[in-house]
Formats: sequence, C-alpha cells, structure tokens
Amino acid sequence: MQFSVDTHLFRELGEFLVGRESTALAELLKNAYDADATQVTVYGENLSDPVRGYIEIIDDGAGMTEQEFELGFLRIASRLKESGARYSTRFHRRYIGAKGIGRLAAHKLARHLSINSVPAIEKAGPARKRTQAEIDWDSIEAQESLDDIGSHGLSVKVNPVAKSVKPATMIRLTKLRQEWTETRRACFVSEIRAYQPAPVLMEPLEETIKPYISLFDKQPQVQDRTSNDPGFSILLKGDFEQGDEPWNKVLAAVDWVLEMRASLDDPNITYLFTPTRRQRDKNPSAEQHRFVTPHPDSKLGPHFDARILLREGSSPLKRAEDRSGYYSGIRLFLEGFRVLPYGEPSNDWLGINADYVDRTDRIEALRETAFPDLLEESSDLKTEREGLSCPRTRSYLGGVFLTQMGASSLRMVVNREGFEPAPQFDTLVGAIRTGLGLLTRIRAYHSQEYRTLRRETRASKHQLRVREKEPTLTERAQRAIEHTKTETERAVKLAQAGDAKSAGSVLISTAQSIQSLVQTSANSLRDQSGMIRVLASVGLQMGEFVHEVRAALGGAKLLFKEVEEYRRRPDLSSSLRKHAAKLVRMAESLQRTIEWLARSLDEVSTIDKRRRRSRRNLRASFDEAISFVQAAAEKRLVTIDNQIAEDLVTCPMFASELFSILLNLLTNAVKYAGTEGAVLATATQSDQKGVRLTIENTGDRVDPASAERLFRAFESSSTTANAALGRGMGLGLPITRELVEEYGGATRFVVPSEGYAAAIEVEFPK
Repeated sequence: MQFSVDTHLFRELGEFLVGRESTALAELLKNAYDADATQVTVYGENLSDPVRGYIEIIDDGAGMTEQEFELGFLRIASRLKESGARYSTRFHRRYIGAKGIGRLAAHKLARHLSINSVPAIEKAGPARKRTQAEIDWDSIEAQESLDDIGSHGLSVKVNPVAKSVKPATMIRLTKLRQEWTETRRACFVSEIRAYQPAPVLMEPLEETIKPYISLFDKQPQVQDRTSNDPGFSILLKGDFEQGDEPWNKVLAAVDWVLEMRASLDDPNITYLFTPTRRQRDKNPSAEQHRFVTPHPDSKLGPHFDARILLREGSSPLKRAEDRSGYYSGIRLFLEGFRVLPYGEPSNDWLGINADYVDRTDRIEALRETAFPDLLEESSDLKTEREGLSCPRTRSYLGGVFLTQMGASSLRMVVNREGFEPAPQFDTLVGAIRTGLGLLTRIRAYHSQEYRTLRRETRASKHQLRVREKEPTLTERAQRAIEHTKTETERAVKLAQAGDAKSAGSVLISTAQSIQSLVQTSANSLRDQSGMIRVLASVGLQMGEFVHEVRAALGGAKLLFKEVEEYRRRPDLSSSLRKHAAKLVRMAESLQRTIEWLARSLDEVSTIDKRRRRSRRNLRASFDEAISFVQAAAEKRLVTIDNQIAEDLVTCPMFASELFSILLNLLTNAVKYAGTEGAVLATATQSDQKGVRLTIENTGDRVDPASAERLFRAFESSSTTANAALGRGMGLGLPITRELVEEYGGATRFVVPSEGYAAAIEVEFPK
C-alpha cells in the first residue's frame, strides 16, 4: 500500500486557499513580482460571457526555465523559493511567495489555463527554450488520483527561442467560472488597484506640507529591495480598463498627515503629525508635532513605516467616483502588496468607526494605549470633550507598510487573507491606534476656537429662526374663557342700552365659539381615551417585564464574572486567551446594555420618580437618554452630539416625565437619521427665561408646515421594526406634546439648520 492523492485536491486547495477572485489574481501577480517583472498587464475580454471570455496576465519578468516550470509551477507546495537566501536573481527582491501553492489560485478563476514563458538569458543561457503548457482542470478532475492524470488535462511543449525574443510570461485563463457583471467587474478592479499603495501615499509631500518636512527622506519604505530596482506596476486593460483617477482632488482635500516609523535599526517608534497648507489656511495656529516612544519589542517587532492622510469635512469626490471606498481607509501592505481584509469598508481593524460612534468625551485609543509616556507628553494638548473630534474611517486614507525582514514575526493565515493572531500583531495595531488617538487630540487642540465659534453660530441660528407657535388646547380654553367674559359684559351693556338685537348676536357668536371649542375638546378626549386604553394594556405588563429585566441583569453579571475568570486561567494558549478576551468584551457589553435598560425602566416606572417635582439639568438628563439608545445608534453608525449647555435647567418636573420626553424624541431622531447619520441636540434660553431644546437629525426631510399630522395618535410614519428602536405606534409625539403642555410648554417641528433634514423643538417654561 502507499499514499495516493485525489484530483479533487486542486479544487479543494483552490477554493480553500483563495477567498475571492481578486485574491486569486493577486497570487499570480506576486509570482510575476518574484520573477523580477517591472510591469504586469491584466487584460480582460468578453468577461460577461464565461464561454467566450478570457483573462490574460502578461509580465516582463525573467520567465521560467523548463526545470523551474516542472519543479516550481507543476509541483504542489514546491520548496523552490525556500532554498538559498530567498531573493530574486535580477533585482534581489525578497520573495513574497512561500507556500508554492499560489498558482492554484488560477483554478478559482477559470477551468482552462494556458502558459507561455520565455526565460531570461542570464537564467537559461543562450540556448534557452520557451515553455508552453495547457492545463484543463475539468479533464484532470475527471481522473481519480494524481497518478492517473498522465497526459489527461496537461500538455507541455518546450521549443528553442531566438535570442531577440525578450523574456516574459503570459498566462491565459479561459472557460471562466463566473459571469463577470459590470458590478462584479468594478468591485474586482477596485480591489486590484488597492493591492498596491495609492500614489499619494508614496509621492513626496513637500508642496502639500510646506514649510514643514516629511518624516521620510523620499518616501516610506514599502519593500525590501535594492537601489537598482525600478519598481513594479500593474496595468489594467480591456474590460478592466478604468479612466483617470482623481488623486489630485483627494490630495487637495487633506488637512493632516500622520507619519510613523519603527525601523530595524532604531529601538523607538517615531510619530510625526503635520498640518497641510489647506489646514493652516483655515487654522493658522496649527503646527507640526513629533513624539518618540520606545518600541515594546525592538527585536521581534514588527517594524514598519506608515503614512496616513486625514480629511476633515465632506469628501471632495462624487458618490459615483468612489463607490467601492477605494479612496478611503487605512490598508496594510507587505512588500508593497496589500494584505486583505485590512482597510475594507466593512473591516474596522483599527476600531476607528467604533471610536467615532462612541462619542464620549475621552479618546478611547489613548485610554487603552500601551504607551503611557505619550499620554504624559501630550497632556498639554488635552482639551475638554476631545473625544467628540474622532473622525470616521472614510475620512482617512493611509497605508501601513511592512517588509519581510521587518515583519518576520508575523504569519499569514492559510487563505492569504490576514495575519494569524499574535502579540506582535497586537503591538502593530496598538501603535497605529495610538497614533490615530494622538492625531485626534492634536486636531481638537488646534480647533478649539473654530469649534467654539461653530457652537455659537448654531445657537444664534436657532434664536433667529422664525417660528409660528400654534396655541395649545389649554391656551385656547383660557382665551375662550376671557373672550366669553368680555363678550358677555358687552352684551349686557348693549341690552341695557336697549339694543337687544345686537346683544343677542354677540351672545350667539360667543356660544358658537364655545361650541367649536367643546367639539375640539371632545375629539381630543376621544383620541386620548384611545391612548389611555393602549397605555393601560402596556402598563399591566410593565411590572412583570421590569422583574424579568432585573433577573436578566443578574445573569449577565454572573456571565461576565465567569468569562473573566476563564480568561485569566494560566493554562490558556494565546489564541484562546485572545478569543476569551473578545467574549469578555461581549459579556461586558451585554451587562452594560441590560443595566441601561433596567435604569431606564426605573426612570419611567418607579413610583419615587412621580412623587416630587424638581428642576433637572437638561444636559445630564439628555445624556441619560443617549445611554439608552447608544447601542442602536452604534449599529447604524449614527452619531449623537449633545451640545446642550452645562448650566441649563428645566422647570420643576417629574424625573420620569422628563426622561419619557427626551427618550421619545431621541429614539425618533436616531431611527430616522439613516445609516451613518447624525443627531444634534442644542438648547438656548428662551425669551420668557425658560429653555428651548432643539433636536435635529439627518435623513428624510420633514416640512414644519405639514408636520402637525405627526402629533396625531396612531399616525406613525415607521413602517418597519427595529430590534432596538422598535416600530412606532404613533404615540410617542402625542404623549410628548401632552406631557410638555401640562407644564405650560410647547412642542413643534421647526426649520432645521444646514446639514440636517428634520428638527423638533420643545419649549420648557420658566
């Protein structure tokens, strides 16, 4: 007996080792790089038709000799690149390929593979030969084992070649496995373009950052290569060809440049934060800052260069220009080739979006940093509410550049997408997150005056808005009483003067006004009775629900304790410990969510909250409401900005009623803000010395002129349910208005400020 290998090995390896089409092509591009190619052309034709379509990869590298093709290309898991110093012959590049199975990536793209390779003279000598091969994967897999293949599905021809023929390798893929739609092709092209660093990350930035200078002499070190290496470029042609890229627009919109260096010959990590000319035009006080800190492990590393560009404000590109997120995100590169999935829109490997939606006063990246000396050095730059300046991922464009020498402690996972979990990778992430945290602190410090001016401008806009206040039912009744009293006195005087007819007309007109008011009151009471029946039904279940929530809170606390104890076990491997740490964070988040829910229910259901009225700090009360909807807002990437002044207080109110008012308004704002939307809360002193609260949100526009219908009971505009925010019953706004009017206040929609689609205003009396 002896070992045998099923031909399905090709399919299993091709599918298992390669997660997507772009990864498959990247493996072939890496082979071209290792062959000392300076340019590789990727050509596609008729890609929408799998039968007629084909893809060609042509490079100008050193090609393959007959022996290299047999021992390297045809031998699975070849050790050819493991021998010697692992450097290429012509430009002495560090080999990127390591496992000898990257060529099987072609299996994922097509059923048929053609190869035409001419080796360089310095490799094969003057009597060099061209190698031509045809591989039909379907014919190969029709055989039972590799021993049965023979000439089935594989044919190889070797012929002499003239001296004038330049070395090159052409791979042609036919019988495509997928139909390449326009969307699929656009996504593929974006991913392939992103496999190399963006030009703006590599070019000198002297003109952009004058009079300051860059951390790097010419450009970041992207590859471990010699000075005579002309570089490596990818050219997309045919169906893959794209128009000119708007890099000038991107660079012109940059406000800050963050550069980092952790080199093999330096035990420190250096951070350099530089404002661009654009930033200094807006903010002349902005200046360059440099920080240096010891590397946590200067021997194992990892060592890297990084350049990250930050844009403040909206994108300079139209949506059609950047559908795939190619012009944003911080990506990771190894020897000049991107390592997936770091930097994709859905991959928050640096926790940037998590920090953005957190919207706390602190900078989370600095709170958890492993470099306490940097906290001390940057303490003079700390400002109040600096955490609110955290940008989202799409505001960044950056690259973190690793070389084989500098990142020898990192190992890629078997499917070539990502690095294996290890302390060295955690060190890399921590160092970059610290740099981003420091950048946020520096930006907040230099933009204090601008932020203060913006708040004052917003406040003044709120005060200058023209508002038409519709009288409440209580106000209408009071006016009717005063009007009736005045008209009755006038009728009496007319009667005493002998003008009985005029007196009767006055009394009839007054009676009609009272009848109209009574009818309106009756309609209102009918609506309220419906609300009361619904709320009474809900209230019957409240006590049991509160009990269950408190029981769940006890279980969540126990779960957190158990998982935390498990994480601290000394016999856990590093991978299990990291996974346990993730479970601890999840358990802690669950516990915190249930605590918020229990506290919120206490606010609206506890008898003590209805026993005594008192003035409430509006900002603190709004923060309480934020804590209840924070988890839902984070899932939708909605930011909540509480800009209510610290000293504003409400009229004497019950705590439960104020909480209900704020929670109803905030829940609506988050629900309708849309994905990656924003909610803004501001408040000013009203003319009557009361407080005027305004809550604004992005999303669908609400016209104040037609918004009165939203205050009718059971008139919800929500058609779909949300796991955290629920589906509206149309009672939130009516209840809110009734509660506010009980205190003599008013609730209405108003014209939103610039950048927002809807705004609702609540006036609390003195």
